Amino acid sequence: MNNASSSDGMGVGPAGAPKPAAAHFYRAVWRWHFYAGLFVVPFMAMLSLTGIIYLFKPQLDWLRYRDRMYIAPESTPAVRAQKRLG
Repeated sequence: MNNASSSDGMGVGPAGAPKPAAAHFYRAVWRWHFYAGLFVVPFMAMLSLTGIIYLFKPQLDWLRYRDRMYIAPESTPAVRAQKRLG
């Protein structure tokens, strides 16, 4: 079977060069792939940045709320529950 004489317009032409229909299809697919990447990359970048924030949230909370993370001990002892209730 000779690929140069196939009737579907796809395949390899003389000297291994792609036929015009195959080349057109390849360029169209590549163009759609490029445009899809342009739309998807900002979305994926936002997902990765917010994911990093969630991943390192305990470390970031300690830096942001340092004054609220530590409670100084009181000088008076805590009241036992039995004294409070009874």
